[in-house]
Amino acid sequence: MGIHWAEPGAKAVGEYQLSALPYVTSSMLVDEETLEIRFKRLTKFVIVRNRVTGAATPADCVLAVGFTEHGVKGDVNAVPVPATGSFSGRNYIKLDVGESLSVDVRVSRLFLSNSNSGLANNKLPFEVFAGLTDISADKQLLITGSHGYEGVG
Repeated sequence: MGIHWAEPGAKAVGEYQLSALPYVTSSMLVDEETLEIRFKRLTKFVIVRNRVTGAATPADCVLAVGFTEHGVKGDVNAVPVPATGSFSGRNYIKLDVGESLSVDVRVSRLFLSNSNSGLANNKLPFEVFAGLTDISADKQLLITGSHGYEGVG
């Protein structure tokens, strides 16, 4: 009699209770570049850091972090919608010089964008550290605004 263990799915609680497997990357985004990071396994948490240091001003060196390509390419100059106060077209988190984001989130993709670095060499350095589960990325739902997930783009 053969033994076949079922693969864990996206709702396998035990995978999120275990210590995560490390994933680390760091690079630079050129002006107007958007980068998609695809994880082979679902994340347990993600930490992203804008590594710009020095005399650069925060307004010039913003790293946009989001969960869809459309989300991070949203309108940076969007104004609040009068009735709600929310920003139309903004579905990302802005990280200014030296800021970081740490979030417990289950995703298979992450998008980073350098909409306007303002740096002399037009490159914005960043770091990503993620904790991965043992759940295959293909077990994740497609998270987009068009599939009813508001706030992701």
